[in-house]
Amino acid sequence: MVDYRKLLVALVIAVLFAIFVNTSIEAISPSPQYDTFCNDAVTGTNPNMYGPPADNLTPAEKQAVDDYTAKSQKCNDDWQTAQNNHQFAVFLISAITGLIAIIIGMYVPVTSPIGMSIASGFILGGLFTLFFGTLEGWGSIARTVRPFIMLVELIVVIFVAYKQLNKPEKNHNSHHK
Repeated sequence: MVDYRKLLVALVIAVLFAIFVNTSIEAISPSPQYDTFCNDAVTGTNPNMYGPPADNLTPAEKQAVDDYTAKSQKCNDDWQTAQNNHQFAVFLISAITGLIAIIIGMYVPVTSPIGMSIASGFILGGLFTLFFGTLEGWGSIARTVRPFIMLVELIVVIFVAYKQLNKPEKNHNSHHK
Protein backbone atom coordinates (compact mmCIF):
# COMPACT_ATOMS: atom_id res chain seq x y z
CA MET A 1 0.00 0.00 0.00
CA VAL A 2 1.23 3.47 -0.85
CA ASP A 3 2.01 5.75 2.07
CA TYR A 4 0.86 9.14 0.77
CA ARG A 5 2.67 10.94 3.58
CA LYS A 6 6.02 9.96 2.04
CA LEU A 7 4.84 11.10 -1.36
CA LEU A 8 3.70 14.40 0.18
CA VAL A 9 7.10 14.89 1.85
CA ALA A 10 8.82 14.40 -1.52
CA LEU A 11 6.43 16.81 -3.24
CA VAL A 12 6.77 19.48 -0.55
CA ILE A 13 10.58 19.24 -0.66
CA ALA A 14 10.44 19.58 -4.45
CA VAL A 15 8.17 22.63 -4.42
CA LEU A 16 10.01 24.34 -1.57
CA PHE A 17 13.38 23.77 -3.22
CA ALA A 18 12.19 25.29 -6.51
CA ILE A 19 10.66 28.27 -4.70
CA PHE A 20 13.81 28.68 -2.58
CA VAL A 21 16.03 28.85 -5.68
CA ASN A 22 13.70 31.28 -7.47
CA THR A 23 13.28 33.62 -4.51
CA SER A 24 17.02 33.51 -3.79
CA ILE A 25 17.82 34.58 -7.34
CA GLU A 26 15.26 37.39 -7.14
CA ALA A 27 16.59 38.52 -3.74
CA ILE A 28 20.19 38.65 -4.98
CA SER A 29 19.50 39.97 -8.48
CA PRO A 30 16.01 41.43 -8.87
CA SER A 31 14.34 41.61 -12.26
CA PRO A 32 14.94 44.94 -13.99
CA GLN A 33 11.96 47.25 -13.61
CA TYR A 34 10.70 49.11 -16.66
CA ASP A 35 10.21 52.33 -14.67
CA THR A 36 13.91 52.53 -13.80
CA PHE A 37 14.74 52.58 -17.52
CA CYS A 38 11.78 54.44 -18.99
CA ASN A 39 10.18 57.25 -17.06
CA ASP A 40 9.59 60.97 -17.60
CA ALA A 41 13.05 61.81 -16.19
CA VAL A 42 14.63 59.68 -18.93
CA THR A 43 12.34 60.34 -21.88
CA GLY A 44 10.72 63.64 -20.89
CA THR A 45 7.03 64.13 -21.37
CA ASN A 46 5.40 63.32 -24.66
CA PRO A 47 5.31 66.67 -26.49
CA ASN A 48 2.44 65.55 -28.69
CA MET A 49 0.29 64.01 -25.94
CA TYR A 50 -2.30 66.81 -25.91
CA GLY A 51 -1.00 68.92 -28.78
CA PRO A 52 -2.17 69.34 -32.33
CA PRO A 53 -2.47 66.34 -34.69
CA ALA A 54 0.91 65.03 -35.91
CA ASP A 55 0.40 66.42 -39.43
CA ASN A 56 -0.07 70.00 -38.08
CA LEU A 57 3.21 70.25 -36.11
CA THR A 58 5.78 72.95 -36.55
CA PRO A 59 9.35 71.84 -37.36
CA ALA A 60 10.35 72.42 -33.70
CA GLU A 61 7.40 70.36 -32.47
CA LYS A 62 8.22 67.57 -34.96
CA GLN A 63 11.81 67.59 -33.68
CA ALA A 64 10.57 67.37 -30.08
CA VAL A 65 8.35 64.40 -30.99
CA ASP A 66 11.25 62.73 -32.83
CA ASP A 67 13.56 63.29 -29.82
CA TYR A 68 10.96 61.86 -27.46
CA THR A 69 10.43 58.84 -29.74
CA ALA A 70 14.19 58.21 -29.96
CA LYS A 71 14.61 58.45 -26.16
CA SER A 72 11.62 56.16 -25.63
CA GLN A 73 13.01 53.61 -28.07
CA LYS A 74 16.48 53.72 -26.45
CA CYS A 75 15.15 53.28 -22.91
CA ASN A 76 12.93 50.43 -24.08
CA ASP A 77 15.87 48.76 -25.83
CA ASP A 78 18.06 49.21 -22.71
CA TRP A 79 15.33 47.68 -20.52
CA GLN A 80 14.84 44.77 -22.95
CA THR A 81 18.59 44.07 -22.92
CA ALA A 82 18.69 44.13 -19.11
CA GLN A 83 15.62 41.88 -19.01
CA ASN A 84 17.19 39.36 -21.42
CA ASN A 85 20.44 39.35 -19.42
CA HIS A 86 18.51 38.75 -16.20
CA GLN A 87 16.46 35.95 -17.73
CA PHE A 88 19.60 34.26 -19.04
CA ALA A 89 21.21 34.53 -15.59
CA VAL A 90 18.09 32.97 -14.04
CA PHE A 91 18.33 30.14 -16.56
CA LEU A 92 22.00 29.47 -15.82
CA ILE A 93 21.64 29.62 -12.03
CA SER A 94 18.50 27.46 -12.15
CA ALA A 95 20.18 24.91 -14.40
CA ILE A 96 23.21 24.66 -12.14
CA THR A 97 21.27 24.48 -8.86
CA GLY A 98 18.74 22.11 -10.42
CA LEU A 99 21.49 19.74 -11.52
CA ILE A 100 23.11 19.95 -8.08
CA ALA A 101 19.79 19.06 -6.44
CA ILE A 102 19.35 16.12 -8.82
CA ILE A 103 22.85 14.86 -8.01
CA ILE A 104 22.22 15.27 -4.27
CA GLY A 105 18.95 13.37 -4.64
CA MET A 106 20.69 10.57 -6.48
CA TYR A 107 23.24 10.15 -3.69
CA VAL A 108 21.10 10.62 -0.58
CA PRO A 109 21.23 7.29 1.23
CA VAL A 110 17.99 5.45 0.65
CA THR A 111 18.15 3.10 3.61
CA SER A 112 14.74 4.06 4.90
CA PRO A 113 11.41 5.18 3.45
CA ILE A 114 12.03 8.77 4.59
CA GLY A 115 15.42 8.69 2.85
CA MET A 116 13.59 7.74 -0.33
CA SER A 117 11.17 10.65 0.17
CA ILE A 118 14.02 13.11 0.69
CA ALA A 119 15.97 11.78 -2.29
CA SER A 120 12.85 11.90 -4.48
CA GLY A 121 12.10 15.43 -3.25
CA PHE A 122 15.56 16.67 -4.23
CA ILE A 123 15.39 14.98 -7.63
CA LEU A 124 11.92 16.36 -8.34
CA GLY A 125 12.90 19.78 -6.95
CA GLY A 126 15.95 19.82 -9.21
CA LEU A 127 13.80 18.90 -12.20
CA PHE A 128 11.26 21.62 -11.31
CA THR A 129 14.06 24.16 -10.93
CA LEU A 130 15.57 23.14 -14.25
CA PHE A 131 12.16 23.31 -15.95
CA PHE A 132 11.14 26.70 -14.54
CA GLY A 133 14.60 28.18 -15.14
CA THR A 134 14.39 27.09 -18.76
CA LEU A 135 10.94 28.67 -19.07
CA GLU A 136 12.20 31.93 -17.55
CA GLY A 137 15.25 32.13 -19.77
CA TRP A 138 13.72 30.74 -22.96
CA GLY A 139 13.38 34.14 -24.65
CA SER A 140 17.00 35.03 -23.94
CA ILE A 141 18.39 31.81 -25.43
CA ALA A 142 19.31 31.82 -29.12
CA ARG A 143 16.84 29.79 -31.13
CA THR A 144 19.68 27.71 -32.56
CA VAL A 145 20.78 26.74 -29.03
CA ARG A 146 17.29 25.86 -27.74
CA PRO A 147 17.17 22.34 -29.28
CA PHE A 148 20.56 21.53 -27.73
CA ILE A 149 19.35 22.68 -24.30
CA MET A 150 16.18 20.63 -24.63
CA LEU A 151 18.24 17.59 -25.67
CA VAL A 152 20.52 17.97 -22.64
CA GLU A 153 17.53 18.32 -20.31
CA LEU A 154 15.87 15.29 -21.88
CA ILE A 155 19.07 13.26 -21.43
CA VAL A 156 19.23 14.34 -17.77
CA VAL A 157 15.64 13.22 -17.16
CA ILE A 158 16.20 9.89 -18.93
CA PHE A 159 19.47 9.35 -17.03
CA VAL A 160 17.83 10.09 -13.68
CA ALA A 161 14.88 7.86 -14.51
CA TYR A 162 17.14 5.02 -15.59
CA LYS A 163 19.45 5.30 -12.57
CA GLN A 164 16.70 5.79 -10.00
CA LEU A 165 13.79 3.78 -11.32
CA ASN A 166 15.85 0.85 -12.60
CA LYS A 167 17.09 -0.05 -9.11
CA PRO A 168 15.71 -3.26 -7.67
CA GLU A 169 13.10 -2.73 -4.98
CA LYS A 170 14.29 -3.38 -1.46
CA ASN A 171 11.57 -5.04 0.50
CA HIS A 172 12.00 -4.18 4.17
CA ASN A 173 9.74 -7.06 5.18
CA SER A 174 11.72 -9.74 3.31
CA HIS A 175 13.56 -10.80 6.48
CA HIS A 176 10.76 -13.23 7.30
CA LYS A 177 9.68 -15.79 4.76
